[in-house]
Amino acid sequence: MASINGIAGDTTLIVCNYKRNSVSGFENDLTLAKTESLLKHTNQYVRWKRMRQNNPAGAKEVAELVLDRCRMLREARGGAPTDVTKFDQLTEQLCRKGIRLFKSHQFREPIFSSLRPLTAAETSARSSPSQVDAETMAQTLSAGPPVSPDFPSCILPGDPLLLWPNNAPEVSKVQEAFDLSKGSRIPTVSDASDASEVSDVSEVSDVSNGSDISKEVVQLARDRYLGKHYRKRDCYVFLVRALEDAGINYYGSNGVKEALLRKAVNEGRQRYAYLTGEGVIQSLCSNPSEIHIPRASDKAFPEAWARLKEVLSPGSLISVSSRRFGHTGIVGNKGNEWTLINSARQGRSGESGYQVKEENLESELRSWIRRAQEQRSFLTVTVGSLETNMAARFSPDSAGRKVG
Repeated sequence: MASINGIAGDTTLIVCNYKRNSVSGFENDLTLAKTESLLKHTNQYVRWKRMRQNNPAGAKEVAELVLDRCRMLREARGGAPTDVTKFDQLTEQLCRKGIRLFKSHQFREPIFSSLRPLTAAETSARSSPSQVDAETMAQTLSAGPPVSPDFPSCILPGDPLLLWPNNAPEVSKVQEAFDLSKGSRIPTVSDASDASEVSDVSEVSDVSNGSDISKEVVQLARDRYLGKHYRKRDCYVFLVRALEDAGINYYGSNGVKEALLRKAVNEGRQRYAYLTGEGVIQSLCSNPSEIHIPRASDKAFPEAWARLKEVLSPGSLISVSSRRFGHTGIVGNKGNEWTLINSARQGRSGESGYQVKEENLESELRSWIRRAQEQRSFLTVTVGSLETNMAARFSPDSAGRKVG
């Protein structure tokens, strides 16, 4: 009997564990589904889809943050006391994970301006993201002032349509209200609705100004990678990963990589011939600058540096190539100093892996010229500024159009 009871106990334990795991799996699926519905009509959806495919654990964390933030936004719109600091902290956490939504001060309607912050006791009493049930979602969808039925009013007007990735209001139609060149508040979906009729976020005209994405690439590279060590992440992999983080489709369907591979094959070259810094720059920058030194020498440095400074801007992509070596990275600046954010070899041949550094660009150019001189080689430096309309060609939604 003791033996039978022991077996029965084990069986019961297994069944209980199975049920508990099933419930947990269901809750996870529900959380992801709710987040999917919230982000589907925003310009963050491509990032979210990519995250679900490539990083399921990270997607779950993001989903919980999105739902928690959504609940706070619904309560704020209903006039309930809201911890604005916590709301902005949640939004900042999402930003660090690659999902960019509005902070409290970026909404067109003054949702938070008349609300007092919650006390710690009130904050702790609020429900967790997992407690956002179907009724809450229904209330959220009906909250806020009336907007176009084509937009999910749980996040609109004003949230989270940013200038990047691709589906922001056309600058010319909201320029009078928002001077983007002076860093004013980011336009919202409501602003776009005032300027022109739109039936869906995905149909709003693209923004042609690439300054915002360039700044974002620099900030992401510094925040996520600077100082970190990697075993195999060389300069090229670092570059394209940073671009992916900024919302540029490199690895996915209709991405930059696919276009570069196709271009090489169509031209009868080796398949990976264009997977270089120059290849990426040519794909994402319409008018890149090239400085060519036929035979590198120290005497060539002053003129090369003077010409290079004329075409630099923060967030530009830069690539150098010679007969025997190449390198690529992102241009940054610190005060009056131009810098290069790049993944550099540790050890003479990279045997110790790679580290992401921000180095003085002038010194790097001098070093490249000397290295090319030692090898009796030419040196070519290519620089280009990221452009949103160029990057938009590689959106999965534009797969039907010919790219590259």
